[in-house]
Amino acid sequence: MRASRPMLLGIAVVLAFLAGIGLQKSSAQEHPKLSWMDEEAQLPPDIHPDTLSRMTRSQESDFTNDEEKQAFLRAVRGGNPDAVQRWLGPTATRMADPIYAEAVERVNRAIHRNDTVGGKYMELTVAVATRESGNREEFINHEEDAVKAYGEELEDIVRLRKDTKGLEPKAAAIIEFGRDLFRQPRTAPVSAKVFADLEKNFGKRGALSIAALMCYYDSNFMLMRVYDQHMDTSPDCKGGHRGCLDLKNPPPAW
Repeated sequence: MRASRPMLLGIAVVLAFLAGIGLQKSSAQEHPKLSWMDEEAQLPPDIHPDTLSRMTRSQESDFTNDEEKQAFLRAVRGGNPDAVQRWLGPTATRMADPIYAEAVERVNRAIHRNDTVGGKYMELTVAVATRESGNREEFINHEEDAVKAYGEELEDIVRLRKDTKGLEPKAAAIIEFGRDLFRQPRTAPVSAKVFADLEKNFGKRGALSIAALMCYYDSNFMLMRVYDQHMDTSPDCKGGHRGCLDLKNPPPAW
């Protein structure tokens, strides 16, 4: 029995539609989503190549208000590396308002003044905060310091989100606190148990310093997201805290 012309036309349309779907699937498989490193290297049109950010680099001539100018000069004279390197980062981004930038830096210094926590655990706090908030840029920036402070084994536990069973109590308390803080919904309080463990191991002021430092790095990451901060993939970018990303030597698994 011969098929009618409208029926043949309908079948042809269906086959063409299915072929289109197959072509789309094939194209998607051949061109998967760019990796994080590729995305960092490809700058969107609203990114300034000299800062790798939506923010331009601040100069002394930007400020006519004497208070702002003096605050800017204090930051530059203080040897702030973020003010001169290619990668802008959160610290130099804030320099567009030097009074604000100086106030935030004072807060950061005040947090680090609490020697009841200790440098090793403060560096661990940074690693946990940047890992759990998804701030891969600053996690990489601090990785060299972190490994020097407490070793690769503990850094791997943070980076790969491994079980903390068997760790010494202070390190475990920081990791579990950070995981609870960043994984819970923003409206939910930190669990009573992890908070009690943190205070037990570091005391009232120590626990506050750890919590405040995590909040500081969380705010850094939010600012970096606002200004779409990319990392520096140029071959001449060397050293920590400069936003360097070596495309030939990718960072460890995230």
